Amino acid sequence: MNQSFETDVRPDTKDRILDVAEQLFSDQGFAPTSLRQITAEAGVNLAAVNYHFHSKLDLLRAVVVRRIGPVNVRRLEILAELQRAAGDAPPPVEQLVWAFIRPIIEAHARSEKPPCIGRLFSRIFYEPGGVARETVIPALGEALEEFLPVLMRSLNCPDRALVLRGFQFGMGGFMLAHLRPDRELPFEHGSGRQDDQQVMDQLVTYMAGGLRALVEGSRHA
Repeated sequence: MNQSFETDVRPDTKDRILDVAEQLFSDQGFAPTSLRQITAEAGVNLAAVNYHFHSKLDLLRAVVVRRIGPVNVRRLEILAELQRAAGDAPPPVEQLVWAFIRPIIEAHARSEKPPCIGRLFSRIFYEPGGVARETVIPALGEALEEFLPVLMRSLNCPDRALVLRGFQFGMGGFMLAHLRPDRELPFEHGSGRQDDQQVMDQLVTYMAGGLRALVEGSRHA
């Protein structure tokens, strides 16, 4: 067996490939990033990528799942806590919104080098060819499928598509407000880094208010 291939399939090689792929996909996007570039920066051969991930799309899936998987587990833990506390009634919209975004903030706070997941997601969603549908949407869906019915009850709205659309609007605001590396909003140039807790409080209020307004507006349409 080739010695370089033996080295390439060590357990730590998989994490190294994921780290490099995440950075390059975030910086350049999925399509412009080649496997050759990933292997060169990770210091491995192509056989290592094929061994661990089979294809570039599967590698992107693994990058996404590595970040979203633990976040989803925490989301569902918090959701269960909220439902137990609320009893027969659904938890308030604000609590549900906060439960969905809080685990991302916790993950960033624990990490010495926060992942570039905000830029990664932003790029993936604008990639042609349905890359987001193949990677991010299924990963997010694991938790979202549990949250949506509870959110619909809290809003007293049976229109799943409407609630999902409003939630997507709000998550776009979250990515802008929290996941930017400098945490400075583009229209606040020169104002400096915003207070994280204040921004998150404002965002939760904005998202919950927007969801209510969207539902109320549909009733009078």
